[in-house]
Amino acid sequence: IFRLWRGTAASLALAVPTVGIYLPSYDLLRNWIEEYSDHSYPKLRPYAPLIAGSIARSLACITCSPIELARTRMQAFKQSSGGAKPPGMWKTMLGVLSSRQSISHPENLQTTRGYHLLWTGMGAQLARDVPFSAICWMVLEPVSYY
Repeated sequence: IFRLWRGTAASLALAVPTVGIYLPSYDLLRNWIEEYSDHSYPKLRPYAPLIAGSIARSLACITCSPIELARTRMQAFKQSSGGAKPPGMWKTMLGVLSSRQSISHPENLQTTRGYHLLWTGMGAQLARDVPFSAICWMVLEPVSYY
């Protein structure tokens, strides 16, 4: 029954920084875009939630992508017959780096250290999250005034 909650700690570890980046960024960007549009380009104001939501979500996704990768790997961890405990988040991230170094060309990874591998899957995450965020804020903001 405990397998049902596998990866919950990693999900919580992902949610806190993601929301901590996303919501304040959205508010700051929306306010800045609205202020800018009031002075310079009034036709931009209705699109402020869409633009701010897209940028804020992109920022949160890019920043927290390594945690998302670790969370996904931890949730996919298969327990061996010996009852091995799933690795923690930091161990999972280090495992991503070390497992790819042996497969790839070691001479290239020595210069970049393979840290870019921590952002594996970020494109798919952005493709999923950014349009959702843009649509969500575009619909939510006008409705929230009523």
